[in-house]
Amino acid sequence: MCLARKLALLSIASVSALPHSVMGATEIMRPLPGGIVFPEFNQAVIINPGTLALEKATALQGLYLPPIFGSSGHTYGANLTHSTPKLGLSLGGVRAPSTTVVAADGSAAADNTTAVHGGAGLRLSNVGIGAAYERNIDSGADTLGAGLTIGSGRGTNVALVVNDLSSSPYVVAGVGYLEKPYNLEANLQLPSFSQGLISTGSTYVLSLSAAVYVGRFGLSFFVDYPYTLG
Repeated sequence: MCLARKLALLSIASVSALPHSVMGATEIMRPLPGGIVFPEFNQAVIINPGTLALEKATALQGLYLPPIFGSSGHTYGANLTHSTPKLGLSLGGVRAPSTTVVAADGSAAADNTTAVHGGAGLRLSNVGIGAAYERNIDSGADTLGAGLTIGSGRGTNVALVVNDLSSSPYVVAGVGYLEKPYNLEANLQLPSFSQGLISTGSTYVLSLSAAVYVGRFGLSFFVDYPYTLG
């Protein structure tokens, strides 16, 4: 999984106070974290680039995470997303602690990782397709991903994402239901192609998410249920 996607999934609960216009007439654009069907607008490029093309909107997002969740340093990032009804573009970067280096004297220091990412999405009627790319500047590793979404926004929508195309590809499928004040979603992450679907050690992850909006404010939740074949 790419670095930016890991950071996008860190929040368990989030609160938003974004302008109501961010919701969008298409009813797909959401300002709070979600799954691959209804991702947060500014994180769509790393969750499902197939949702980038929505309606005319531009958003700039800054990210800061203190040393929590066991990390040994601070995380910084920024992302700029521009969307039209037919085309969406997004570009960003992040600097985050990846490992802890222990010196000979026993002292520890954070080994930071810097990555940049970008992507584009197209929408044709009720079908959205997109692709994203991430470059880890420190390791030189490249990560490619592609996404698809089908639906008009309101009501039931489905999505499919293939991540890590350049290394160990895996598929995530999702279905979601949206009405203007709320959205519900279920995603299923399949084992990587290298693991196989029914091999010992293959891991499936079921993710459930929900968000509710009241005026300009909203609250979102999500939970993961991993299962590994024995």
